Amino acid sequence: MTNVVSAAGLAWLGLGLCSSTLAAQEPQGGANLQLSNETFRVELATAGAVPVGWSVRDDTPGGTGGDNFVDLLDPGAIAATTFRPLALVLPPLPDGGVPAADQRVYEVSRADTPTELVVTLTAPPDASGLQFIKTYRLVNGQHVAQLRVEVHNSGDVAQTLDHDGRGLGITLGPGLGYSATRKPELFGEGWVTSILGFYKGPDGVFSVDVPSEEPRRADVPETGGAQWGGVHSQYFTMVLVPETDGAAAPFVSATIAADTSAGFGDRIGAEDLESYPCVTLFHPPLTLAPGASHVYAYSIYAGPKDRELLQASGLEIEPILFHHLWDWLAWLCKALETALAALNSVFNSWGWSIIVFAVLFRVITMPLSLYGAKHQMLMKRKMTALKPEVAAIKEKHKSNSDTRNEAILALYKKNGINPLSQSKGCLPLLIQLPVMVALFQLLLNSYELRGASFMWIDDLTLTDRLAPLGFELPWLGSYFNVLPLIMFVAQVIIAKSMSSSTEPGEGGAGPALLLLPVAMTILLYPFPSGCMLFWTTGNILQVAEQRLATSYVRKMS
Repeated sequence: MTNVVSAAGLAWLGLGLCSSTLAAQEPQGGANLQLSNETFRVELATAGAVPVGWSVRDDTPGGTGGDNFVDLLDPGAIAATTFRPLALVLPPLPDGGVPAADQRVYEVSRADTPTELVVTLTAPPDASGLQFIKTYRLVNGQHVAQLRVEVHNSGDVAQTLDHDGRGLGITLGPGLGYSATRKPELFGEGWVTSILGFYKGPDGVFSVDVPSEEPRRADVPETGGAQWGGVHSQYFTMVLVPETDGAAAPFVSATIAADTSAGFGDRIGAEDLESYPCVTLFHPPLTLAPGASHVYAYSIYAGPKDRELLQASGLEIEPILFHHLWDWLAWLCKALETALAALNSVFNSWGWSIIVFAVLFRVITMPLSLYGAKHQMLMKRKMTALKPEVAAIKEKHKSNSDTRNEAILALYKKNGINPLSQSKGCLPLLIQLPVMVALFQLLLNSYELRGASFMWIDDLTLTDRLAPLGFELPWLGSYFNVLPLIMFVAQVIIAKSMSSSTEPGEGGAGPALLLLPVAMTILLYPFPSGCMLFWTTGNILQVAEQRLATSYVRKMS
């Protein structure tokens, strides 16, 4: 007789129990296992055979962990919830919550070698005869760990793991590292980024926000399934990639939820629940005959979102980089990252690399910039020369706006003026903006640039912060930043140069000319200093370009 395994029939797994109705429990059992090598520091609880601590080596200048290790798991969050990373789950998930962790105490055996750490944890069979055996393998120097889960039916009847087309599930989370409250804030140190669950579907990688409405759970569409999934933050990620026999979708579905239990909300803060997504990935249904076993094997990438490390993993998980952006912008970010990395290999400074890139960019776009600037100044000069005739037309047809406008347009056409052609002067700006946006995204998400310093700038991913203000201003923050002010001066010089070249004798940086520089300075003031370094360098070079264009126009006069 086939026995369909249900949540109620496997109470020891905590399956079907909702953390919203279950208080956080401290695992019972023996002392936790400590696994440590060059890359990882992992703490495994014998209750549930799950990690309750996982740190990864961080060699960037921005590394903040002790001894250059960064926590990928928040022990406070894990202590406050019944959800556990890499716990085994049977569907269905309870309404309004996430599954509780397996609290069964596993027996431990270790088989460590000088090059790898291997731990096997075995749970006794439950009443129906179903047994789970989990084996962790950490290889020295690698950012990929292996997990092997054996499901064994030691009973006398067949066991079926199935509920609405979903079989055994495995979890990641809650969250990744610490919540957004531990990160920079817009009005303080920088820009807040999200911690999200994600999955790889047939059409690409997709991050999923935890819904703000009850039951605070998002079910990934089952069409096409999921090849792999995980959790990622600004710079780090944990990705669970199953070994398959060639099947396109080893996971049939996924669920990304928040733990809404009172205990977890009190410990973490209700406003930060979105920062602790609980991800469950479900395999297809499974039927085990008496005495039969089935093995699920996984690779776990745990570490920075660094292109070289992701490629070295051999798991083909590089698509997680910039996957949240439009395709063209993601491509531009990757191209910019490659260019800056190449320059950094020469100059050994991310700051100088950004400056040199800005110079090269301006040199490449200089013909277009000069063309736009010359054309704009020539059009303005022609329109200035026609001011008396335009004034006469306005006086003559002041009672008929249609006739007045037609006459002015006819005058412009006769003299070869197209008012809309002045927008050609904006071409350099339109070209720079996508690069600026790509650089902004790169600085927010590039692991290599994390904590990179330059001159007085401590971190290129934050504002340059020459000195604290001692108070906080809306949007502008609480630091005195130099680069936006240098940019402002350059823009005023450019505006004044354009005005004096088109209207001799009337030049000057009047109030109207200051509007754009002031607006740009306010807008860009809280931007990362790496962005401002690129933009300010470009503006300084534009001053020289503007002088060339002005000299050209005057020679034509």
